[in-house]
Amino acid sequence: MSLTDSSSGELWWGGGVGTVEYLKALLTDILNHEIAERSLNNLPTEAAPPPLRMRTLKELGTPSLDAEAISGRALFNVNELEQKAKAARLRREAAGISDSVEDAQPADAPEWGELVNKKIEVCWPYHLEDGSRQLIWSPGRVVL
Repeated sequence: MSLTDSSSGELWWGGGVGTVEYLKALLTDILNHEIAERSLNNLPTEAAPPPLRMRTLKELGTPSLDAEAISGRALFNVNELEQKAKAARLRREAAGISDSVEDAQPADAPEWGELVNKKIEVCWPYHLEDGSRQLIWSPGRVVL
C-alpha cells in the first residue's frame, strides 16, 4: 500500500504538503542552510543532552507490578551523567587529549600590552639528543 496517489503524486491527505516536490524543496533548503552554517563555523560541536521532561499519560485503572517497576527506573539520570562526564574529562586530560585550562581561554589572544608583567606558561618544543622532540611547559613573566 502506498501513501501517495499515483495520479497526482500527493500524499493521501492532499493539499500539497507532502508531495515529493515539496519534500525535495524542503530538504534542499535544510541542506543549504546547514552548508551555510558549517562555512561560518556555527554548527554545534557537542550533542545536546536528551530532554529531562517526561510525558504524562492518563492512567486507566491501577498500574501492574511491571508498570510500577518500569516507572521506578530512571531512563536518564543527570547526576550520573555529570559524574561520568567529569570522569571522562579527567581521563582525557590525563591522556593529554584535552586541557580544561586551554578550553577556558578566550577565542582571541590578548594584546601584548595587556601581558606586560603577567606570569604566563608557554609550551615549547625541545629537541632531544636522540633527535626526538618533546613539548615542555615553561613558566615566565612578560617583560618589555
